Amino acid sequence: MPSKQNTKANALSRCHDLDTGESDNENEILLKSEFIRSLDIQSKSIEFETLICQHSKNREERVERALRNKEEGLKELENGLITFRERVYIPIHAKLREDIIRKNHDSTFAGHPGHYKTAELITRNYWWPRVQPDVREYVNGCETCQRVKTHRTSPAAPLHPHEAPSRPWEIITLDLLGPLPMSNGYNTILVIVDRLTKYVKFEATHVELTAEGFAKTLRDRIFHDRGLLRKIIHDHDP
Repeated sequence: MPSKQNTKANALSRCHDLDTGESDNENEILLKSEFIRSLDIQSKSIEFETLICQHSKNREERVERALRNKEEGLKELENGLITFRERVYIPIHAKLREDIIRKNHDSTFAGHPGHYKTAELITRNYWWPRVQPDVREYVNGCETCQRVKTHRTSPAAPLHPHEAPSRPWEIITLDLLGPLPMSNGYNTILVIVDRLTKYVKFEATHVELTAEGFAKTLRDRIFHDRGLLRKIIHDHDP
């Protein structure tokens, strides 16, 4: 019976020698106890508590206002610390906030995670307004991440900028603007721009302009007045 049709499997529909997985770990090699090390990691909240208490009065206006209004989740403890939803509020102190971000991003236990994971590690214990933008700015500027981590996007093609012209009407750009409503037999505008002076010429033409017509327009309107050009830059207009 096909599996899609076997909607009510029972003991009669199973193989008699079906392995229930009771001996799955018989051939597994487990690490010996001497290869496992126990680490006693001090709480990060206790680690920075002294500095937090020293600068506890440097608060954002929105935090002061929330304390006065007794907003839910925000409270001030007896030792001067402020907590928001059981997270310690970090006062305005750039070095302290940077140290906390560094501790949760650069340390061996963190392993240089991305924006979201670093912010998640921080907000397990701490909080301050604009913690997400601060974390994003720090992670984007992390030298180790930029140097070591793999880029997930395709490499951009190298740029080949055009050289700057040394005189007027040495290099021009061309573009066809249209199709436009028909007027006096024309429905397209040929835009000719000098790259040095940015002087513009507009020539009425039609969308069916051929290569021969293109050459005649340049001969009569550009070469006749300005002389021969060194380079013409244009896109692949039809």
